[in-house]
Amino acid sequence: MPGYSQGHELCEALARSGAGWVNLRPETTTGLAHQAAGDDLAEKGITYLTGLLTTAVVEEIYHSLEEQKALLYFARESYSPGLVRVIASSIYELRYCGITSDTLDADNFISKDKGQDMAALLKAYEHYLTDHKYIDAPGLLTFALDLLSEKTPMDTDTIYILPSFILISRLERRLIDSVTAGRLEILNTDPIYGISRPGMAPQASVPEDVAVSHTEVDRLPWLYQVDQSPEPVGDGSLSIFHAYGLINEVREIFRRITKEGISLDSAAVACTSSEYIPVFYSLARRLGLNVTYGEGIPGTLTGPGRVLKGLVEWIRSDYSVSALKALVLSGDVALQLDKEGSEILAPAATARMLSVSGVGWGRDRYILLERMAGTFKEKAAEELSEEDDPDSRRERYLRLSVLAEGIYDVISGFISNLPVPDDEGKISFRELAAGLSCIMSKITNTQSNFDAAALQGLINNLADTGRYISFNLEIEEALERVENILDVFRVGASGPKPGHLHIVNYENLIWSCRPNTFIAGLGADIFPGSGRQDPVLLDSERRRIDAWLTLGTDKPVENQYMMALALASRRGRVTMSFPSFDVIQNRSVFPSNILLQSYRLLQKDTSLDYTDLINSLGKTAGYCP
Repeated sequence: MPGYSQGHELCEALARSGAGWVNLRPETTTGLAHQAAGDDLAEKGITYLTGLLTTAVVEEIYHSLEEQKALLYFARESYSPGLVRVIASSIYELRYCGITSDTLDADNFISKDKGQDMAALLKAYEHYLTDHKYIDAPGLLTFALDLLSEKTPMDTDTIYILPSFILISRLERRLIDSVTAGRLEILNTDPIYGISRPGMAPQASVPEDVAVSHTEVDRLPWLYQVDQSPEPVGDGSLSIFHAYGLINEVREIFRRITKEGISLDSAAVACTSSEYIPVFYSLARRLGLNVTYGEGIPGTLTGPGRVLKGLVEWIRSDYSVSALKALVLSGDVALQLDKEGSEILAPAATARMLSVSGVGWGRDRYILLERMAGTFKEKAAEELSEEDDPDSRRERYLRLSVLAEGIYDVISGFISNLPVPDDEGKISFRELAAGLSCIMSKITNTQSNFDAAALQGLINNLADTGRYISFNLEIEEALERVENILDVFRVGASGPKPGHLHIVNYENLIWSCRPNTFIAGLGADIFPGSGRQDPVLLDSERRRIDAWLTLGTDKPVENQYMMALALASRRGRVTMSFPSFDVIQNRSVFPSNILLQSYRLLQKDTSLDYTDLINSLGKTAGYCP
């Protein structure tokens, strides 16, 4: 299985369908490798690295080679934050194909310098893992394969089942063959006609006497072979709508669920873009609807994510008061005056004090708050004491003095945790990550389970990434690395739950068996996506290096194939939609080809074009029902 959540969803779907099962356990290739090699790894003290940490390791070895002037093609003349991430992804792909620095031929690249750089990076990465007793996912597969080759296959009656549509790498295929030892069964999907994976021939259509459909959804396997599809049924089980922008598209989905009396746990929404998740999350919270998210929600939607973003902006603005005030007034932080947290600074009063402090910006200027506290004390001493009068000028000055001193204590605590730039204007990323983690743990106001999980996850990711980056960085470069950690962070990933609407990426829709399916984001600018090549490993290079490497130009066809598989697996009702107008860029958006194919299928007429489709859609869903 691609992941345990998909496996559990498949098992639950079997149970709901009435197909009894026992001793059916989902497993991943990494899980199989851990079963085979876990004891040996523990005995040798080898640590497994996740994807985020492998990128940090690549960043470390890249910086080391760059300092040694060992890179020619990939030598940076200026800061390029995305380059290392792309190189890390390419190294991962090569290793999943079983390619090492010794077997990577520099002549397969468009430039010999480029090939030599890739080999040098791959070699340095291999040595780093060995020297520090780390292992990544491809390394784990290789390690398990080596162990299995030395052992006699166990005599067992275990049957292994592999869904036919899952894309696996060469190492994964070898491991599956080694573990299953002839006990592998391929689980085929519903047939689809007229489209196939890149490099494969489309499946032939079934005879006409077998092609019996009772609903329009039953006809979806013929989406790309309309001429040979069964006759239209016209039952309304397959429908299309368009909306005035992305937000209204999501609103319309909620409207239809409510209007048609669809229970939340009988509906699933598949999205073609991650841009939909924040919209679903915000609207669902506002409407009080229970929703689960298959891939989780972005960390930026959580309180801890906003706190981390606010701290980054505060540092980036040279510790400006305006950025700090925005963070204080956000509601995501609680500034505690003592370790027990029994006394918390009032946000509004804190912001007012910062405004009149005269600090402006600069980490060294917050000392003005302490001086202001002393000034208020002096003014209080000059006033006559009026007993039992809390509103006297003296008492007000004393309260202001306590407030200013409290704010200074809190902020000076922040600043003491953050690294000071060296003579070259650089800071230690490790110290920055540790400092941000410390500050977040003290001030973040967690208001939900999502917040609690996000706080712990972000602190762990900052600490883990900082552990692998030992060099100093320009301040902006270090801050962008923190933002990268936040950008890829997800929290709250969950399978379907009773009483909850389930949101998934369309690539995982095939695992859902809910009777009501909504597919959002089928605009031509989003789906099936572009066929851009990888900027590090070009398609021409991939063809020469290894046949198992995927090609960038094949990605749109692969996306269409996966969508066709998901649609063919649907039962019940399917509603497809797209935002026909981009309200931000003030331009029209055209429907994706898959919507045109769906309309042609509904009419069983391949001569229909986009004009016919758009004319058939009717009123655009807008802000009002």
